[in-house]
Amino acid sequence: MATWLLVEPRWLREDSTERVVIVVDGSASMSAFRDATESSLSRFMKTVEASAARIEWIVLGSDPTEKTLYSGPERERALRAAADWRSFLGVHDLGRVVSHALPLAGRRGRFVLVSDHAPEVPPGVELLAVGTPLDNVGFVSVAMTGERSFRAIVKSAASGTQTRQWWTEVNGARGEPSVLELAPGEIRFLSGMFPEGVEQMELVLDSDRFELDDRFLIVLPRPKTLHVYVAPSIAKSTFIEHFLDTIEPFELVPASEADLVVGAEGPRAAIVFAEPCEGYRDGSVVVENDPLVDGLDFRGLIAREPAREPKGDVLVWQGERPLVTWREQMLYLGFPLEGSNAARIPAFVLALQRFAESARVSKVAFEQRNVETRQLLTLPAEVRRAPSMPGFFDVVGGEGQTPLFHGAAHFALCAKAISARRNR
Repeated sequence: MATWLLVEPRWLREDSTERVVIVVDGSASMSAFRDATESSLSRFMKTVEASAARIEWIVLGSDPTEKTLYSGPERERALRAAADWRSFLGVHDLGRVVSHALPLAGRRGRFVLVSDHAPEVPPGVELLAVGTPLDNVGFVSVAMTGERSFRAIVKSAASGTQTRQWWTEVNGARGEPSVLELAPGEIRFLSGMFPEGVEQMELVLDSDRFELDDRFLIVLPRPKTLHVYVAPSIAKSTFIEHFLDTIEPFELVPASEADLVVGAEGPRAAIVFAEPCEGYRDGSVVVENDPLVDGLDFRGLIAREPAREPKGDVLVWQGERPLVTWREQMLYLGFPLEGSNAARIPAFVLALQRFAESARVSKVAFEQRNVETRQLLTLPAEVRRAPSMPGFFDVVGGEGQTPLFHGAAHFALCAKAISARRNR
């Protein structure tokens, strides 16, 4: 894509000061154009510098969580700040970022967006376009298909047929390579296994100009095992069997050792069903706005009336009475399980599954899994983000620095981002 600038002829005044705001696109795909970005910006800034006796440079990245990269009068420092900045965002709304930063330029200043494609921008914004078509082939995702088996997706965003080798690496040791030949836009599925005793590995493609999706790091998932106690009175219920199938891995334990108690109140999280009373429940169902029940349809329940109604936050109403209530780590179902058709209504199993997963998150124990870069990680008592760059990483907690998390961070939809830019 050709670089273009809107540079107006101006008279140079000895007392003139001009403010120039430069926003650098923080998309991961910009990593393929670092040299082009620096050379284009250098030419632009020298041209601008000739139009005023003094320049105030303000350099920003398009990542709204980042601080100002540079603010001051020195062109070389401003150039270095823009050229050296590293950000690896996915496809994001540059127009909104520009609109929020545009007032910084003031009425007489200049505003420049540096990007590898041509987004729609507000009036008064100059575009410094540094992108060119790339013949990119990269990993899109990897998913586990068995206890140790995986399937990777590779996509070509090239204009012609591409040939690549791919292989695995374990602790730097390279496996036997295989050859891929991909047509333009083709998606290919690759299968493999974690060797015995191996907990993490890398999938590698021959490098091209966009190197960030040529490696995909993965760990063998090790979710926390949820310790569950089920009251004997409901242990053989079809509903409970369906529910337990959704919360693997779990282990049945005594109530005193449980992370989750089902069918009775417990020391931690608990799911409690009502004691029966005469008559049957009726009335229209209304679902409150809460993550535990969002998007679920509880209609069609046939069940006995509850003997009592607990206090707490009502998540689902039936008529004017609570059907599902939450209070202090207890989820209360306002009907007796025995004699109900709850097993035929998926919403109840799904709500209990969500509650059980919240108990798993709260459990202080080690887990290992694959995540996206910058993904929010909900850990016991805190929320963190995964690293912004792909790689293996660890999270520890507590005064004893207890290992809590080991993961592999990867980019999401890199090939899609490159394809979007190539086709513009």
